[in-house]
Amino acid sequence: CYKSREQELITEYQYENNTCRDGDPESFETWNACLRRQSIVLDLTNHGYCWGNDTQAEYQKSWQKCS
Repeated sequence: CYKSREQELITEYQYENNTCRDGDPESFETWNACLRRQSIVLDLTNHGYCWGNDTQAEYQKSWQKCS
């Protein structure tokens, strides 16, 4: 089970990722979402989380504790 802060980061990542991927590429808001997403990735990594594992297809991946 995720700890509280990690769950918050994952929720923030999902929001910023959706905005980054689905937003207008000319929009300042979209670019900011992409930058915030990258910052959250660093935070999650520093908390010991990984984006899936090497044996998973991209669509199967989710944030999980690194093994």
